[in-house]
Amino acid sequence: MDISIIVSSFNQRRRLRLCLDSLSKQFTNDGSNRGGFEYEVILADDHSTDGTLDWVAQEHPNVVVSLNDSPEENTYTLADNWNTAAKKATGKRLVFSNADMIYCRDFLRCHLDEVMQDSIIFGPGYSTAPPVDGVLDSFESAKDAMIWLENNNQIGTDRHSERSADTYNIEWKWWFPFGYNFSVIREQFEGVGGFPSFKKWGEEETQLCKRIVDKYGTTVKSNNNTYAVHLWHPRVNNEDMVDRVDDIRF
Repeated sequence: MDISIIVSSFNQRRRLRLCLDSLSKQFTNDGSNRGGFEYEVILADDHSTDGTLDWVAQEHPNVVVSLNDSPEENTYTLADNWNTAAKKATGKRLVFSNADMIYCRDFLRCHLDEVMQDSIIFGPGYSTAPPVDGVLDSFESAKDAMIWLENNNQIGTDRHSERSADTYNIEWKWWFPFGYNFSVIREQFEGVGGFPSFKKWGEEETQLCKRIVDKYGTTVKSNNNTYAVHLWHPRVNNEDMVDRVDDIRF
């Protein structure tokens, strides 16, 4: 397998519907004679209670499902969920993301860019604003959702893409990639033991990058050809996440 995308989710069936639709329609060939590539989608689910698992089994049977196996009660973190799911990945490159995303059709292909094949790759992300949360059910496909978002001026620059949205093959420090649009070489991911386990959300990506850069000397490169759109949901307070685990999941 060339690439695995690991999508973290908890009770995100409505947004996941658009997320998996965009992943099922990825371009796998650039029209050249170099051939295409193979990819797999792994759902890193934290035991959803909204019917997510039954829905995925029926509508997306090719999606590999991984259930979070955190050994301690009430200690779920995004890093733990991604680490658990990564054990099932077979791709040479791993992309880490979340269920509240819509991906451009070149998303995975651009994460396999030969120019940056030895690097950690990250791309820009864009966010939507309210009231998108109330109209998700009206979209039949990710394409329909994107057309509505664009026509209603609901897409804005995301803070994760600051200074990188217009860059290609530019090297950055280990602390720059942040959230849902970055990929690493699986051998290097496994070689550093995956993500450090945090009892909070945030910094998982940067700390993984630091581990890989420190051990392998890997470069961190931006690729503005791969982009994702983050579907709006209520913000949470990052400072007290440990004590409010049940309240802060997507």
